[in-house]
Amino acid sequence: MIDPRWLPAREAADYVGVPASAFSRLVKSGVLPKPRVFNRRKSWSVMEIDAEMSASMPVAAPYRRPQRNIPIPTELLSAESIITSAVPLQPHGSGIYFLIKKGVIVYVGQSVNVPARIATHVAEKAFDSWHWVPCPRKALDHWERLYLNALLPPLNLDQETRRVARATLRSRRV
Repeated sequence: MIDPRWLPAREAADYVGVPASAFSRLVKSGVLPKPRVFNRRKSWSVMEIDAEMSASMPVAAPYRRPQRNIPIPTELLSAESIITSAVPLQPHGSGIYFLIKKGVIVYVGQSVNVPARIATHVAEKAFDSWHWVPCPRKALDHWERLYLNALLPPLNLDQETRRVARATLRSRRV
């Protein structure tokens, strides 16, 4: 039986929410930890993957005294206000996610681990916010296609999305 704290490559890629080829690139580039070898099989530690993914998330810069002409807030949010409006962390949730830039949905994707997948996009795509909708694993492909066809985000360049976008443009001209 395989120890659930150690995953083979394909399962580790699923855990991170990326294809096996992208997982391999992330390991080679140092974004994700290198595997360990047990009985001549490469395995990845779930704890090490989680630690690396957490480390790759954007971190607030340390406080520095502001320069002149930089506005200072007149009042800070209370701890209670922050906690009340906090978004619950739902690690490893499968769903459809949306990358947003300047109020426009620029990319739609799917993952079995949405927060980890968003972390990989931080370095790849330009966006300033994101949202996601929980979705059962078996429905990911279908739901993603529905959103792609409805929203036609500019960074989704797959053949089907481009075909739907062209057909939509043609129908608007008529």
